[in-house]
Formats: sequence, structure tokens, C-alpha cells
Amino acid sequence: FPVTIQQHEKLFKKRFNKDDGDFFYSITYPQKTTNEFNGFSKYIREQREAHMSTVIKKEWDEGKSVFVVMGSLHAINQEKGLRQALT
Repeated sequence: FPVTIQQHEKLFKKRFNKDDGDFFYSITYPQKTTNEFNGFSKYIREQREAHMSTVIKKEWDEGKSVFVVMGSLHAINQEKGLRQALT
């Protein structure tokens, strides 16, 4: 949903700056706990990782070869679950 500049400034108590990459990173980085957006971002990331692992395992279970292109942090997050599912 679109957020107005006024809503942004009310929520974050700081002036809106569309070029403030550090700020936008800080509110969406799941490992931080500075605000409620980080918790939501963490939840979404965990759900995405679980879904991706489920899809990969399903394809393997059907005997398909799987080649997955993803960022290194996704691989790290999914490795444990995939190892458990495949043993």
C-alpha cells in the first residue's frame, strides 16, 4: 500500500528522504529489531524460505533435477531444512 510522506514522518519520526538507502535498509532488514517492520520482514522471509524449500524438495521427490539460482543468504537459510528433509 502506498504511504504518504506525512504518514512516513508520523510513523518514523523523521523527515522523508527517498535517497536514504541506509534508512530503508534498516527498516526491512529482518535481523534488526528496531521497529515492527523488521518483525514483519522477518516473518515474510521465513515464509518465503519455507515455501522455497518445500518446492525444491517436491521436485526432488518427483525425481527431477533441480538447479536453483538464489542469493547466498537464501542458501544458508535453507540448507539445514533441506538437509533434514533429504535424509
